[in-house]
Amino acid sequence: MMTQARAAKVKRRIILHCGAPKTGSTSLQHFFADNATALARDGAVCPPRFFRQGNVDPLHTIFTQLRAGLRRQEKLLAAGRQRLDKLFDEAGVHTVLISNESALGEPFMAVEPGFFPAHARSIELLQKLFAGYEVQVVYFIRDFESFMPSYYVQYVRMGGFLSFDEFCAHIGDHNLSWQPVLGTLGHAFGAANIHCHRSENLRLTPADTVVQAFGQFLPSLPTFVAGKYNQNLSVGPVVLSVYRGFNRLVATLVPRRYHRRLRPLMRQYVYEPIAYLSGLLTAGKARQRPAYRPTGAQATHWRAQYENDLARLQVN
Repeated sequence: MMTQARAAKVKRRIILHCGAPKTGSTSLQHFFADNATALARDGAVCPPRFFRQGNVDPLHTIFTQLRAGLRRQEKLLAAGRQRLDKLFDEAGVHTVLISNESALGEPFMAVEPGFFPAHARSIELLQKLFAGYEVQVVYFIRDFESFMPSYYVQYVRMGGFLSFDEFCAHIGDHNLSWQPVLGTLGHAFGAANIHCHRSENLRLTPADTVVQAFGQFLPSLPTFVAGKYNQNLSVGPVVLSVYRGFNRLVATLVPRRYHRRLRPLMRQYVYEPIAYLSGLLTAGKARQRPAYRPTGAQATHWRAQYENDLARLQVN
């Protein structure tokens, strides 16, 4: 670990790993937590974000509150700066690695249509929060043909009840692109400081991809083995239909002010047990089909949109 005196002489740096959702973020967060000692050798610390274990650093809570506008922005920004300084000082490091796939908002917001509709506001707040620090952004993108069905499952698990077609229409699936998000990040933090990677490479060449994404900043990290950190349970269409039914019932019968507190309980005591039992019942059988698949026309269109992104963005 660096001494505090040495860390103080090095410009303080933020490595912001901000998604996108459904691109392996959870696996990487567990990998970083398991290798805190290696991070410390490189003068870095990674504040945890593990909701199931109740281990969430206050910095991540401040991110959520900033996006939600639950408290005065100035007070939250001051609290965020104070927490960052404490992380630097207590650990005696020059780098804080922030891994939070929701830092730019979610791809879907019920109150606002579009793909990542809150990303510009979120990035503006992060720019204020990180003012004066060197900021390096690591961002993984995913092909829309697999991203949209995968994120739809997450949307339902988080309390959504729209059909897949309704969900796609609300997002605006005819105009999907990663370019606005990455363009806004580049404008805020400098295009040279935005490092974009294809999430499929985390599956195909996991060790090399992590080195490519983080190795220049964190060379002491050991070899990343993706299978060791696969944390999410998959569900089939029947289970997802059950989820949607529960969600619609809650939305109809329970006052909206209770939804935020009720949804984590629903996930813990209803959805996850159902997913676990479903996994036991299908163990040893043929792999269950995905909960949703795009139509042929959708797949073709989304493929073309993703190829356009790859052609226009600097993607590793």
